[in-house]
Amino acid sequence: MFIFAFISPHFNCTVFINDNGNGFGTMKTSEHRIDDTLVVSLEGTTDLWHGAALRRVLLDAVARARAVLVDLSGVTIADSSLAANLVEALDTARKAGVDFALTSVRPAVMRVFELARLDQVFEVHRDQPPVEQAPRR
Repeated sequence: MFIFAFISPHFNCTVFINDNGNGFGTMKTSEHRIDDTLVVSLEGTTDLWHGAALRRVLLDAVARARAVLVDLSGVTIADSSLAANLVEALDTARKAGVDFALTSVRPAVMRVFELARLDQVFEVHRDQPPVEQAPRR
């Protein structure tokens, strides 16, 4: 198995895992700002293999922003590790007084949240909200 991780100075993270075609994928993250809100976009596979990198990205975003909006529109595969990382980030955000919300959650990913009843825990926007509706303090 070959694993390569790259974290840029701006904490954008790309993790490539090549296991000779046995089902693992890649996870990419990027971020941009809408006023005081840091939008963290996830793309690809967000599973146990990518959990540690995803955890670092989310906790770093919470540490650097007054509000964090996680865009899940690009997530193609998710398991309970995505939910666990999001719950930890939400808990950390609440303790720090940082607003934390999710947006553009695909139906398959939303089912993971619904099974764990996390759809009742997170503020979830159907689509990325306009600037005036982004989470605020």
